Amino acid sequence: MIFNILCFCLSAFFLGYFVIMQILSPETFLATITSFSIVWIFLAVIFAILPVLKGKKFFERISLKLKILGISIFLALIIVFTVNFIQILNPKYTKVDFQPNLVILLGGGVTKNSELTDMVKSRVKVASEYLKQNQNAICVVTGGKLPYMPCSEAEILKPYLMELGINGDRIFEEKNAQDTIQNFIYSIELISKEKNISKEEVLNSKVTIITNDFHIARAERLAKRLGFKNISSRKAKTPFLYRLNCYSREICAYIKLNLRIIFTGNPKYR
Repeated sequence: MIFNILCFCLSAFFLGYFVIMQILSPETFLATITSFSIVWIFLAVIFAILPVLKGKKFFERISLKLKILGISIFLALIIVFTVNFIQILNPKYTKVDFQPNLVILLGGGVTKNSELTDMVKSRVKVASEYLKQNQNAICVVTGGKLPYMPCSEAEILKPYLMELGINGDRIFEEKNAQDTIQNFIYSIELISKEKNISKEEVLNSKVTIITNDFHIARAERLAKRLGFKNISSRKAKTPFLYRLNCYSREICAYIKLNLRIIFTGNPKYR
């Protein structure tokens, strides 16, 4: 009885979470995180089915060896997810304090109406405050155009940053990146071209990365692997509603990055 109630509550929670995000953010949720949002529907279905399987004594027909195997895999996954979650919660460079030459503001999604999401707005606000404190730094706003978007994200980030008091001459638009790796690579190439300096000089400059809290550890790690020598970072808070989804998705992305590094040695720049 307790098992059935627990499964029902979990199923209702995951389904409700998905529906609430759809209601409160119908234009942005599916557009920005479609690839992961379906997980909550999947979990809702799984927990709804479990009491039915238990009632039909499905689990009693599974051999002991398979049960042990299943439990072992489940525990291993819990350990892997926990380790990666701890790494995400402990970025290395958020406490590094220096006067940056370059600020890289990572994009994170816009609506179909060409408006920034709440998460990205929080990044821009942190960036504006930081740039006001560091008047000699320039900023790259980076984010390309996805199929559902009317224009590149960078083209929306720059005016919003200017509205918050940052001179447009200090802001450079990187309009082609489709992911975090490209955010950094294309930013290196853009600054090298615009400032007429070598890519090595860009990599040796003091750079501050700005993104949301859930994303900061992976962004730092990618920047380091792509060759940036002097890194600091500043994190923006993620709206409460999206934290479960964003951190869950980020754990999967961080695991994927770890596997990529282990098996291919990538990503690397040049």
